[in-house]
Amino acid sequence: MTVLPSILKANAVALLTCALTGAAVAQGGALFTPIGDFEVYVDGRRDQAAGVYRSASPPAVIVASSRLPSAVLIHVRSRGVQALPTDRFREHGGNLELQRGEALTSLGSFEIEGAVVVIRHGDQELRLQPSPALVGERRLDELFEHSPEYRTAADAYEPDAELIAKLAKVDDEYRVRVVFGSWCSVCKIYLPRGLRVQEAVGPGKITFEYYGLPVEDAWEHPQVKLLEVKALPTAVVFRGDEVVGRYQGGEGWDRPELSLWQAVSASPR
Repeated sequence: MTVLPSILKANAVALLTCALTGAAVAQGGALFTPIGDFEVYVDGRRDQAAGVYRSASPPAVIVASSRLPSAVLIHVRSRGVQALPTDRFREHGGNLELQRGEALTSLGSFEIEGAVVVIRHGDQELRLQPSPALVGERRLDELFEHSPEYRTAADAYEPDAELIAKLAKVDDEYRVRVVFGSWCSVCKIYLPRGLRVQEAVGPGKITFEYYGLPVEDAWEHPQVKLLEVKALPTAVVFRGDEVVGRYQGGEGWDRPELSLWQAVSASPR
């Protein structure tokens, strides 16, 4: 599925679609992974303990909040919402697996107010509001905390062990400056691979920096102009103050350990 470059500029239906992939209707056996695209509000109060989960296929979302009578299952394409009792899903490695069972109770359809999704659950109101973009200088742990899907995707990626070993033993000091957007659909897919590479390389002579762009006027941002960013995510590799390589977009981040090694090994001594 092609998604919009900015979920915060989309309307609520498009925003939900950006957070999901796949087709058909949610059913037993579907696996839902945590996402950080939304903040959850119940009766006007934010519930920071609530969890929002998506299924890769089919396109559906589960919102679990202890402030509601039950979790809710949202069907994106039909806009239908159903009450989801706790015995209809189980936690598995931080994910939720939907269990088969009797038909679920309908809660009607979700409504749209600007970029906010509104759901009625009995006498209570559930609102899904787009999460603020992760902006500025950020640490690895902050990326994982802001976007739980980064952790899931990073754990699923297996970098080339031989290349990782070479990167861990480089002689010179290198700095990898990564420019990304937490709202960027390509970043959601590929940035976690680079995060996994950093973890695999470990502390040493290669250090990593992350800079998150705001949604508004992202392509006019000083970092974009300074580093000549043309696509997201972009990694610029420095040795001292000298740029020795870069890799960007889905192609450059498909195997980030290879792109990084090519930049490091090709740099003149």
